Amino acid sequence: MKNRHLLSLALLAGTALFSVVPASAAEPEAPGKLIEIATALSQRSDGQGMLDYARLLRAGVPVDPQNPLLVSDFGKARTVLEAALTIPGPHQSEAKLTLAKMLLAGEGGSFDINRALSLLEQAGRSGVAEAAYIAGRTMVERQMNAPEAKARLQMALRLGYGAAAFELAGLAGTPETEAQSMARFGIGLLERRAASGDARAAYDLATYYRETASSDVALRAALDWYQKAVELGHKRSIFWIARLQMDSVGSLFNPAEAARYLDQAAETGDVEAAQELVKDFTESGDINIDQATFDKWMRRLAGIKDAKAVLYFSVQLQNTLENRQKLSDDLFSQVMGGETRDVDTLMRIGTMFRDGDGVIADARKALDVFGLTVGRQSKDGTVQFAQLLLEKPELRTDERLTAARNGLATTAAAGSINAIVLRGDFSLHGVGQAVDVDDAMAWYSKALAVRPSVRVLNRLADAALLSPNAEQKALSLGWLEKADALGSDAAMLKLGKLYAEGQIVPVDVSKATELLERAATKGRTDGLIELANLHMRIGGPDAFEKAYAIFQRAVDKGNVEASVEMARFLKTNGRLAEAIPLLETAARAGNFSAAIDLHDVLSVQDGESAKAREFLELAANVPDLLPADRLLLAAALLKSPDPLLNLRGVNLAKEMAGAGYPGAASMLASTYLDGEKSERNIDEARGVLETGIAYGDIEATIMMADLLLDGVHTPADPQRALGYYDRVLALQPKNPSINLKLARMFAEGMGVKIDKARAAAYLQTASDAGSRSAQRELGLAYLWGAGVPQDRELARANLQASADAGFDRAWHDLAALESSGFAAPIDPEAAFAFNYKGAKRGDAAAMIDVGLSLLSGFGVPHDGEAGIAWLEKAAATRTEEGPLAMYRLYEAYKSGQGVDRDAEKANEWLARAAAANNPSAMFQTALTLRADSSPALQAEGLIWLKRAQALKHNQANKILVKMAAADPHFEVPKMEVVDENDEP
Repeated sequence: MKNRHLLSLALLAGTALFSVVPASAAEPEAPGKLIEIATALSQRSDGQGMLDYARLLRAGVPVDPQNPLLVSDFGKARTVLEAALTIPGPHQSEAKLTLAKMLLAGEGGSFDINRALSLLEQAGRSGVAEAAYIAGRTMVERQMNAPEAKARLQMALRLGYGAAAFELAGLAGTPETEAQSMARFGIGLLERRAASGDARAAYDLATYYRETASSDVALRAALDWYQKAVELGHKRSIFWIARLQMDSVGSLFNPAEAARYLDQAAETGDVEAAQELVKDFTESGDINIDQATFDKWMRRLAGIKDAKAVLYFSVQLQNTLENRQKLSDDLFSQVMGGETRDVDTLMRIGTMFRDGDGVIADARKALDVFGLTVGRQSKDGTVQFAQLLLEKPELRTDERLTAARNGLATTAAAGSINAIVLRGDFSLHGVGQAVDVDDAMAWYSKALAVRPSVRVLNRLADAALLSPNAEQKALSLGWLEKADALGSDAAMLKLGKLYAEGQIVPVDVSKATELLERAATKGRTDGLIELANLHMRIGGPDAFEKAYAIFQRAVDKGNVEASVEMARFLKTNGRLAEAIPLLETAARAGNFSAAIDLHDVLSVQDGESAKAREFLELAANVPDLLPADRLLLAAALLKSPDPLLNLRGVNLAKEMAGAGYPGAASMLASTYLDGEKSERNIDEARGVLETGIAYGDIEATIMMADLLLDGVHTPADPQRALGYYDRVLALQPKNPSINLKLARMFAEGMGVKIDKARAAAYLQTASDAGSRSAQRELGLAYLWGAGVPQDRELARANLQASADAGFDRAWHDLAALESSGFAAPIDPEAAFAFNYKGAKRGDAAAMIDVGLSLLSGFGVPHDGEAGIAWLEKAAATRTEEGPLAMYRLYEAYKSGQGVDRDAEKANEWLARAAAANNPSAMFQTALTLRADSSPALQAEGLIWLKRAQALKHNQANKILVKMAAADPHFEVPKMEVVDENDEP
């Protein structure tokens, strides 16, 4: 309400209304002239010259003399400003003001409000009114020290900065009469300054009317003051004149004038104005931009690599998924039909399908097109054909692998370095053959003999590191040192990691640091990550600060990727609040990863807030994404509750699934099965998965197998599931997840005949591939002799390794081993020690056993209080063991096991355990109720019996079966009986 009162008073006070000025006012500077000015300023080393150069860099300089659009260089501007501040002179105050603005916006580096406020205070004390105003406004916005903020604004007003009056009027707690008086004062001051030729005063007054407008009169006043500002030479006001006349429901709507002013604003270098012109044409907006205007600004925006423009252009050219698919299919049909025979053209088209450049990315189509060039003995085509087979195992067939090997052999014999290296890659990675490190190194050595290069040296080192032979492994050091000497950043990184981790060479932190720093200096962001991790591994009181400083130096140099990695580092170390500004700066600079990370963070913090959606849309607008990023974007869009964003996610997933991109089919099928983001459609999900399987998509194959195994969304068919799992193993024989699934399938007889030996073999493969869960289950197999001979030492070794690797349940299993008496006397102390380790790491089963041991004095001195505490801690967990812990507490209080008997507490824990679906607690509750003489309580007891039976409680089932035998009208569901000890 206050703003409405202020505006009304301002209008009553009288506002000078200016006649419409021609759109030719505020003439644009010729692009070539601005480039010349920037070049001249870059040569100056005096303080004022450096300040002027920094301001120009911040405002933007054209990229070429024919394109007026301004491109800012915030990183260089910030560097120049920092240098200007080291030179004494009258420019200092304005330099501080400009740098403070950049620090507050995170332009060219990190966001730093504390330093910004310090610089603004210094500039304000020197009489710079705008500095005092920005300081006060910033403090108000961030709710910092209200009296100090007010003092800054009052200083700005005393120095003649009229807009400060509006901020003062809006301060919380300002009496209405005082606010009105302050607004009138501000309006009058700005009017007088504008009348004397101050363009910024006219702009500030126009902005005040626009932001507080509650009537058509106020909007008209805003438009007139923007017109006056333009007349006085304020270029940004041109854009706002256009915006005020673009609103089709507003009283100022004038499409022709809006278009004219947008065009003029764009001619002055305003990128946002050019974007609005392109957007209106693409989206058939209200101001009716014509084709010629669109083409002009589209070309110019593309010239500065503007992300939004590229998006609009893509939307215009590729209006629907169906049209894009038809374009891709038609082009592919023409090529495969023989209409294109030129090898160079075939290479370009193959690359288009590989990268999704102008067509839908499709690796299979790309491979077929490159295959045509192999038949024509193209060296480059052969290399691209083989490279795709190396990168995408799902595309491999015997016929294609034979063609690739033969083609590489011929091309390599002709001296092609790329072919020789790829032939080595096939051997190193086992493409169409067994892995053969020696053969790979022989091929790489041939390539090195033809022409030494850092790429080949790195390949030799990689192969040597994979060798099981220690002497051969040691050769990698020499190869990497040679590559390092030739300036290879990859070699620097690898050497740094070797010295940091003590592989082949002794640990040498100093050497590792020097190598990683050099790699980082050459732009390797992963070098920064390794260096930071090194400091964190070394530890010490200043480890975090050292790691932080490493990232900060790179961020200060304008390295956007470093900003993203620094944010991830801060997030990992519990400093999310500091990470968010870094991600925001990087995201607004067009970094896709930052936008996605920030969307995920904000979604977790605030749900799908407007700001989270903003960054998801920003990520969606980043052009030229790699297929992996497009898949990541699709996943994020599919999670969004916004229906429009979600629809974009579905369409993007459809496009990628239709082209056989790995992971897209399973993502889209999940959407159809969930029915949350699109209509539930089981048949569509199966169809999508079958398409993915036809493309060799491993994730689609696994998902189909899982569906057939669990039988939830489709009729169960374990044999077909087994066939799909075997298909995956044919491509990835050491896939730990699939081997573990198959192990459980055969161990438990899930649709197949139980085969413990086969299950154990799968467990061994999965364990060797790094699965901690499989290693634990393999240990249990050796403990109980399930498919393998009982072997205490192998059981212990596997369980210990799994526990040491972080699978905490294995500690409980080790305790069971020590309590089993298998091949060694029972060791209660060792059992307790293992359980205690697991309990400390959060394993609920171990907590229960620790509690029971303390209550009983088994392996540890009796401590009833501590025993109860551990059981209560287990009961509080949201795990399967939580209800069991509640039941154990019932038993302890009921029987007085290690604690005083307490019927009230016992009944309390029994009720909680039964409510949490513990079948034993349900059974005991049923017995208690059925022992009562009340028919109502007996009926309730019968309900509890049936609930316990539904959870496969054997004794509950026996009682219900007896009741059914005695009463022909009593029905009881059948239950597969599992033997268990009777309960009291």
